[in-house]
Amino acid sequence: MKKTLLAALLVCASVSCAFAQGVEAPVTPDLKSLPEHAEAADWAVRVMNRYRYLPPAPAAAGEQVSNRFIRSLDREQLTFTQSDIDTLATQKAKLDGFEGGKDLDAAFAIFKLYQQRLVVRLDYARTQLRQRMDFSSTEGYGHAAVKGSWPRSDADMLDKWRRKVK
Repeated sequence: MKKTLLAALLVCASVSCAFAQGVEAPVTPDLKSLPEHAEAADWAVRVMNRYRYLPPAPAAAGEQVSNRFIRSLDREQLTFTQSDIDTLATQKAKLDGFEGGKDLDAAFAIFKLYQQRLVVRLDYARTQLRQRMDFSSTEGYGHAAVKGSWPRSDADMLDKWRRKVK
């Protein structure tokens, strides 16, 4: 019992020392599509096709699915920029042809880009928290998701994050 407690205490002390010295937290894991994922998605599609109440979806429904996937990741449009959405068009095209869950690489690529962008945005938010805030100017932050256009540039995105942190 004492040895276990001592070992746990040493681990906690070493972790806290590492963070106190400014060692960065590990980066998010690199997720990849595995054969088990494709098989599970294939079975899910089979079940949905067999027990559905509605007629089969038209071929254009794939675009709606990919747009909804991106919106579900970045509901408030705080992570992706318009250039990201433009570059994701090729991945969206792969999702449009998604039949039976065979190719999940496009969905994983979109999620990986989301993770990368989110880490950058959160790092920026942390740096903003360390700085002194200027509350003399009256500026607002509309936190409700607008179904408008995505921020045009990284500068627009960082300004959104600055106002959100403030």
